[in-house]
Amino acid sequence: MEINRKLNFFKTTFMKLVKISIVALSMGLFLASCGGNSSEATPATDSAATVAPAVEETPAPAVTTDSTAVAPATTDSTVAPAATPAPAAH
Repeated sequence: MEINRKLNFFKTTFMKLVKISIVALSMGLFLASCGGNSSEATPATDSAATVAPAVEETPAPAVTTDSTAVAPATTDSTVAPAATPAPAAH
């Protein structure tokens, strides 16, 4: 009977320590994840409230078409042919 009482005392004492350590660990993780007592907090800025600098549009260069212009002839066979433009999306 003496062994059962000592074993029971050990079990209850051990479980109390386990419970206390779980609570302490939980509190530590909570404080670490929430930032604890950080006095260096920076104020939050709204990215939508900031004004972007104005962008000046540059005019596109004038395109001249010459129906008599001929592409220069190449004799190099390693030159890839010109790419065709992709069809417009509807």
